[in-house]
Amino acid sequence: MADFQVALKELLSIEGGYANNSSDAGGETVFGIARKFNPTWLGWSLVEAVKAQHQNLVDLNAALLADTQVQLALTSFYKSKFWNFDKVASQLVANKMFEMEVNFGTGTAVKILQQGLVRLGHSLTIDGSLGSSTLALLTNENEPDTLHALRAYSALYRVHRVLAEPNQMEFIEGWLWRDTA
Repeated sequence: MADFQVALKELLSIEGGYANNSSDAGGETVFGIARKFNPTWLGWSLVEAVKAQHQNLVDLNAALLADTQVQLALTSFYKSKFWNFDKVASQLVANKMFEMEVNFGTGTAVKILQQGLVRLGHSLTIDGSLGSSTLALLTNENEPDTLHALRAYSALYRVHRVLAEPNQMEFIEGWLWRDTA
């Protein structure tokens, strides 16, 4: 079964550290947690304390990575808000779904998985629930095919979102690289 710590390590390697891009819909972020969308995250006070001590981005990111309280706050946040993949047999599939859940919102990764399973020839309701029917199909499906479907439908979902919010177009290339990885 999938391991949250493995998935989190993979996610954090993709998310990077601190960023504050005024063009990004999330605005100020740290390891993928956007202040705009998560203003009450307990880690913000910790991040502010570290920011006060480190003015350049390289030192700031190194200090944030080294701060055990920040890392504990990150772990708690991601596990409670986005992790629902303990029953997924494939770690690679769980990693991808976790990353999609963080990027697209709760329930979206499962819907995308279900779309992919339908495309792979399975009959199921696309309801966003990682229930026994979806898990059974996922467990019996070929891992490379499942990953391919997740990547393809993730990219398609991303394109639709950017078309709905054209001001985010400047980020699409990097996002699509991520979606198809």
